[in-house]
Amino acid sequence: EITTRLVGSEMCIRDSKSRNLGDDRVREARLQTLMSEFDKLKMEDTDTVDDYVGKLSDLASRAAVLGEIMEASKLVKKFLKGLPRTKFIHIVASLEQVLDLNSTGFEDIVGRLKAFEERIKEETQDEDQSKLMFVKNDAQGRGSHSNS
Repeated sequence: EITTRLVGSEMCIRDSKSRNLGDDRVREARLQTLMSEFDKLKMEDTDTVDDYVGKLSDLASRAAVLGEIMEASKLVKKFLKGLPRTKFIHIVASLEQVLDLNSTGFEDIVGRLKAFEERIKEETQDEDQSKLMFVKNDAQGRGSHSNS
C-alpha cells in the first residue's frame, strides 16, 4: 500500500514535469514566432508613426508575457531601422549622429519622429495647396487666352 502511494505520487510529479516541459516548449515556440515577426516588421508607407509604434509595442508586450523583456535600446534600433528610408532617412541619420541610441529612451525617439512626421505632413499639405493654386491659375490663364 505504501509502495502504491509512492509510485502514484512519483507519477504525478513526472506528469507535472512533463506538462511543464511541454508548456516551456510551447512558450519557446511562440517566442520564436514573435521574434521572427519582430525581425521582419517594417513600417509600411501607408502607416503613421503611431501605427508602427503600436505594432512594435504589441510584439514587445506579447514577448514580455512569454518572459522575454526587450531592452529599450533594442526597440529604439528596430524602430529606426524599420522606418521607410525615403521618408525618414534625414531624421534617422541626424538622430544616429546626435544621440546615444543605447541610452535614449524609446518614448523619446518616438516623440521626435512624431514631431518630424507632423512637420512633413504640414509641408506636404502646403505643397499640395500651392500645386492646386498653380493648376487653378494655369487653367484660368489658358481659358482667357483661348477666348482672345
